[in-house]
Amino acid sequence: MIKVLKIPSFEHLEPLLLSANRDTLIVFDIDDVLLKSGVDLLLNFKKYLYKKIRSEFDEKNTSFIYSIIYSQRKTDHVDYRMCSLLSELQNKNISVLGLTCCYTKTFGVIPSLREWRLDELKSFGYFFERSWLQEEAFVLEEFVTPGSDACPEFKDGVLFSYPQQKGAVLGSFLKRKNLSPKKIIFIDDRKDNVKSVARFAREYGIDFVGVWFTKIAEALPLGFNKNIASLQLSTLFADRVWLSDHEAIEIINKNNVKKCAFSKPSCP
Repeated sequence: MIKVLKIPSFEHLEPLLLSANRDTLIVFDIDDVLLKSGVDLLLNFKKYLYKKIRSEFDEKNTSFIYSIIYSQRKTDHVDYRMCSLLSELQNKNISVLGLTCCYTKTFGVIPSLREWRLDELKSFGYFFERSWLQEEAFVLEEFVTPGSDACPEFKDGVLFSYPQQKGAVLGSFLKRKNLSPKKIIFIDDRKDNVKSVARFAREYGIDFVGVWFTKIAEALPLGFNKNIASLQLSTLFADRVWLSDHEAIEIINKNNVKKCAFSKPSCP
């Protein structure tokens, strides 16, 4: 049985997860499912500034700029109750796995995106490794591409899928570990990722419930404030500091900032 559900809140998600048994593997996406980086902070940056940055800077300097944002962003729980729910599932010996489309190597000022991501999860109380004790880190070698250092990896209960589709990477992981769950529940904020894992489950005859989790998407404002985005970018370029939306609004209100001119950053 393959089923895809659109679920907008923790209250609707919790009963589904608590209905799982030990034959079920529960797989969590990270961004906008467990952790969020402010409501519209990166929305402003991606939609308004992405094209400008890519048109002015090479790949190395673009990575440098983004890495400052990632390393300084103000992260929080999507719903703090997710943390205790994950622990409750683990206490019932139900396996939980993190599955994130995250690059793992050096990225700008961040020495290792893999370690940055794992440290961030643990700082908020998410310990996926409890379901995978004694499991050492490894690379899924079948996805190695000549000339590229990007390849899916596993460490501390988290599967890093970049640059492959999540369904293919999860399938490879289960095959390598010789695991055959009777059912998979997968929660992701992107419908295309849910469909990717659904295709894998259908191919291998595994019961599947995919959750398209829309809590953050439905909370986003319809538009965005260009004054906020301009102040964020000008501060980033000048001082290598990323302001959250809240910090930018406070500065605008305090100084009555109407418009901030862009200036090209000094990148290493």
